[in-house]
Amino acid sequence: FPPGHKKRDVNLDPVVRDEAELARAVYVQYEDVGTFGQGVYPSAAKPGIVWLTSPGAIKALDTRNLTPETRIKSWPVVGPGEKLPGVPAGSVDTRMHDVIEHQGKVIVCEMATSAVVVFDPATGKYERHMVPRYAENVQTHTAYPDSKGNIWFNSKKGASRLYKLDMATKKITEYNPVKGANWY
Repeated sequence: FPPGHKKRDVNLDPVVRDEAELARAVYVQYEDVGTFGQGVYPSAAKPGIVWLTSPGAIKALDTRNLTPETRIKSWPVVGPGEKLPGVPAGSVDTRMHDVIEHQGKVIVCEMATSAVVVFDPATGKYERHMVPRYAENVQTHTAYPDSKGNIWFNSKKGASRLYKLDMATKKITEYNPVKGANWY
């Protein structure tokens, strides 16, 4: 940014693969994880945990737990009887997408509600941050943290914008850096 600005790329180190170590890799498929959405994220803070989304819930799959009945923990993020914009009455499917983990929190974009959910696995509590003005017409998508702990995301539908959730103030700021761009 902005258009016409001098191009600046990051110098990336070449990928060096340890073929002997890769030869020892094992593919594991977990059965009966239940219904899950479009979010899968291996935890960096808790090795062995994989975060998943499902309709109305965030799940943690403990890959080190070999007991199928106890290896998945689930937390609802839609309260009983809670009515959310963009979600049909009686449904808990907020169309969660793009789960990430950042600074001990699990962050999920909810496309149906045009919100970002910030979940604290230590307490089991969550906060839903709605994009101002657009309700269900934004479809939040593609969450990514910055170096200051803020969460950036884009809109998939409606006015094509970039957004920043300031994790300290809980305020969402809208950006339109290139008029007419489609950030999805």
